[in-house]
Amino acid sequence: RSSLPLPERHPPATRLIGGYDGTIWVQRELPGVPPVRWDVFSPEGEPLGVVHVAEGVTIEKANRDKAWGIRRDRMGVPSLCRFRVEVVERPGHMPGGL
Repeated sequence: RSSLPLPERHPPATRLIGGYDGTIWVQRELPGVPPVRWDVFSPEGEPLGVVHVAEGVTIEKANRDKAWGIRRDRMGVPSLCRFRVEVVERPGHMPGGL
């Protein structure tokens, strides 16, 4: 780990959830800059991938490969959404430039 370059700054974490397989999901959101980004980590803290979701989607359940969320329309009617994790291509690299 000491040989991996780390960025000086990360976008702020606005929410954390635990995947049912032990994965760690960190929501990173800059107000007014869609889409919302979720960074996915192994239980050991190794980066696994990233998921981008539209503003207004609430991630409810997640695992190493997928996340499920709820999006409500203007009338408040919920829709179930599924998202796939964009896998990290090489160790220490998060897609989209963490």
